Amino acid sequence: MLHSILFLLMFLTLGIWLITKDGRWGGKPWGRLAGFSILAYVFAFLFGSIALSNFILDFALFIGGSFAVNIFTGRYMLAFPLLFSLAGGYYYWQEMYTPASPEPLQLVLKSTIDKTESNTTIPSDLDSEGEVLVLLKKGYGIDALDLVSRRYELTSHLAFTMKSPNSTDLDEVYALNIPDGKIRMLPDLLQALHQNAAVAAVEVNEMVALSPPSANVLNQISNDSTIVNDPEVNKMWAYKALNFDEFYAYLIQKNVRPRKKIRLAIIDTGIDSTHEDLKANLIPSRPEYGIDPHGHGTHCAGIAAAVSNNKKGISSFAWSNEFVEVVSIRVFDQYGRTSQARIVAGMLEAADLNCQVISMSLGGPINTEAQFVYEQAVEYAQKRGAIVIVAAGNENMDATQRAPAGVKGVITVAALNQKLEKADFSNDVSKINMAIAAPGVDIYATLPAQSYDYMSGTSMATPYVAGLVAMLKSVNPKLTTADVYQILNKSGQDTPQGKTTGRCIQPLPALKMALGR
Repeated sequence: MLHSILFLLMFLTLGIWLITKDGRWGGKPWGRLAGFSILAYVFAFLFGSIALSNFILDFALFIGGSFAVNIFTGRYMLAFPLLFSLAGGYYYWQEMYTPASPEPLQLVLKSTIDKTESNTTIPSDLDSEGEVLVLLKKGYGIDALDLVSRRYELTSHLAFTMKSPNSTDLDEVYALNIPDGKIRMLPDLLQALHQNAAVAAVEVNEMVALSPPSANVLNQISNDSTIVNDPEVNKMWAYKALNFDEFYAYLIQKNVRPRKKIRLAIIDTGIDSTHEDLKANLIPSRPEYGIDPHGHGTHCAGIAAAVSNNKKGISSFAWSNEFVEVVSIRVFDQYGRTSQARIVAGMLEAADLNCQVISMSLGGPINTEAQFVYEQAVEYAQKRGAIVIVAAGNENMDATQRAPAGVKGVITVAALNQKLEKADFSNDVSKINMAIAAPGVDIYATLPAQSYDYMSGTSMATPYVAGLVAMLKSVNPKLTTADVYQILNKSGQDTPQGKTTGRCIQPLPALKMALGR
């Protein structure tokens, strides 16, 4: 560590000067070198490379050690062994309690999920309310990190709350906040946490931002419905591509009834709870969740569960609110930004509200292989009966390198264009265990203030799948994540780039399979 090197340099040079200040062994040059070393140490402290707690401790050791060495000025056989013994003791103490810095911006983090170690680059954009997430081992409390907290001047709080803490390790996760101006010490802090005996896993709390591709709205398909009276379905090319009319006709002709009303959570920017085409299918949640200053969440909600056959706007798979009701969980701010911890907190909240389907049109590139908080949150949701549907992402990259798309236990959704080809932006899901595809280009749906418009992205494909899964669960509540994926995959339609997109959902065949017909 930088402060250890600078401390030893100034302590040794000053000690040698004190011992040799009678003029023998070149005392004056050692004095000048000691002065420069002290200035270098103070400079490093003033510009944030050395924590205040380290400075205070080092200063006390420096004064005390220098005083002890000065007693033996001129008595070389006693002074030099004392000087180097004190320096060696300081070095040993630093090695025992403050591990050496890793290579710049390269870390080795421990994972309780896969029990492996891997290198990662520290992202530059972290949540200022808690830059680091730490999972403590059973039997340890936050006091086990007292030494590290004092050294780096950290504050901490429990990162998550949930109704069933015994079903997850997330109740042992703390968010650590680094003081302003000290973020440059993050590599040292992470290494120190990694080697602490009380720590099971460490992860940086990355910020996530929405960045949906622009809609182009070319070659819209004419698809006037013979079943529903919603006036804007002619702007929904997916209506014809997914055979909505056939799906509705089967529900009506066979008098398909729900066995359970399913709660579908939209974890996003909020949902405009006053929207004409949504409010009948929404159930109350927190007041602030019924406001959408961004628009992304309201758009996703319309795709998943707009009110059908109400002479307004668009339609969805939710034939009536007897089958599906929507819960808004707002995790993004008005600018479309959030953090990993806030997303996970939203997942826990949705699971605790007994939401059986969780739709997440969000995510970002992975900077660690562990992602233990996402995996634990998915496990918690599944234990409470939820199926988690997530967007593959819009970076045209390998979806396994994105979270939560690459997290074990989720169904990951790729986006298709009007030719059912992979959208140019959609991530490659060929390495994802449970991948499926849906329309995601130029998707027409609800927006705040009683409006409608087009958006593109895997964000739009995801609620198509989530809305269908909610309908399947309503007619067969016993379906698990594995059951649902098997149905979607077997009933799906092949696409031109099937390996990179997965099969495209086909609602009517999927419904029949869920009904056992």
